[in-house]
Amino acid sequence: MEWTLSLAPNAVAALVIDATPDGIVIRVSHHEVHVPHPSQGVRAAIRQLAVSGADEATLRRTAMAHDGIDGLVGLEALLCELRTRQLLGYSVSVEGSPLLTALPLAGSAFDPAAAIPDEPCVLSRFAYLRRQNERLVLDTPISAVRIVLANRRALAILAALSTPRRLDDLGSVPDVPADVVLQAARLLWASGMLTSVDDADVSAEDRDAPLHHWEFHDLLFHARSRAGRHAEPYGATYRFKGDLEPAPAVAPDQGSVEVDLFQPEIEKLDQSDPSFTRVLEARASRREFTDQDPITTRELGEFLYRSARIRRTVHADGYEASNRVYPSGGAAYELEVYIAVARCAGLGPGLLHYRADRHQLTRVAEDGPDVRALVVEAAAAARAENVQLLLILAARFRRLSWKYESMAYATVLKNVGVLLQTFYLVATAMGLAGCAVGGGNADTFTRAAGTRYVEESSVGEFLLGRPRR
Repeated sequence: MEWTLSLAPNAVAALVIDATPDGIVIRVSHHEVHVPHPSQGVRAAIRQLAVSGADEATLRRTAMAHDGIDGLVGLEALLCELRTRQLLGYSVSVEGSPLLTALPLAGSAFDPAAAIPDEPCVLSRFAYLRRQNERLVLDTPISAVRIVLANRRALAILAALSTPRRLDDLGSVPDVPADVVLQAARLLWASGMLTSVDDADVSAEDRDAPLHHWEFHDLLFHARSRAGRHAEPYGATYRFKGDLEPAPAVAPDQGSVEVDLFQPEIEKLDQSDPSFTRVLEARASRREFTDQDPITTRELGEFLYRSARIRRTVHADGYEASNRVYPSGGAAYELEVYIAVARCAGLGPGLLHYRADRHQLTRVAEDGPDVRALVVEAAAAARAENVQLLLILAARFRRLSWKYESMAYATVLKNVGVLLQTFYLVATAMGLAGCAVGGGNADTFTRAAGTRYVEESSVGEFLLGRPRR
């Protein structure tokens, strides 16, 4: 039984086939193929692919019937172009309707001739099912192929493969004959959705040492935020321009002004600071803070002025951007700095927000269980003693997702790394102790700050204070 070939199903935009005086243009979402001066055989093949699909033998007969050998040459060129543009789907059908369709997202991602293994197989631990508009799709970061579930009966096949089974011994599932189930399993195998299992019940994925080290969410994030293993729009697409207003460059006020911070003179610092090389060489994670003489509000003001203030705002690419001492993707500067105060001369305990435009601190929460939990958990994660200040980086996600697609959150994390390094260097130059924290609880932060998890939540933490001598 051959696969049924069809123009790729797409849940983002309706299929459009435009006939022009010079040829045919096939468009699906962001992909397009121009077929110049198509022969009658190629036109007929395109109609079959667009309407009901057909196997390659049927398409060849159609092309031959209209144009002879020249029709075959034109057909092969068309199929090659459609594969390259990720516009050709491979389907298994039941009762004349598609059951599963494999959509290669890269030109060489799918091997129709792949032989099924003799060993039992099971769904890959990296495979995941989700809704895309009005369709269910099965994806995996280890393969650049998407499976479109066109029929509810396909779910029964996936359920049958949730435990190791020999593919040629699956039998039938409700309302699907055994030979169609086998074809569907072959399609899933050729698409990289299955992994074989040995006699010791260990999957091939887990026998592959580099792959075994990956957790599902990490590999998915890696594949989905880089180009290559998906066909979604990527980069600065400005996808919400003209539809939604971008978030402002400066976050709105979140509390009452607590203190106008000290502003150092950059020219004097230029004369008194240690050299850049000395700062780099001296930089280290210092997690032991003094219990006698905590950091002062003046020192905190100098630290924030040197590392995180807004120097100016500008208008670029349809939205407000800003200029600061550290770089940020697209000059969006989505990161906000919050300070959970444990001990600081001149500041009482609680959670404060740094107004980078006005160089002020505003109090957003008094001392309480959630604020204390943020400090305690950070101290435990960093194995720190006598914590004085916890600087929390929170991302206003819309600042980046308004402009960037597929890579917005990855850019957030890169920006976190940039700002943490800036914190380290400024702390070192000032003779303060600083230590980045490996992780934190975003739910605890949102409760303390009163923000919404999907709108603004914590993505990085940094301990700051006076070092123990």
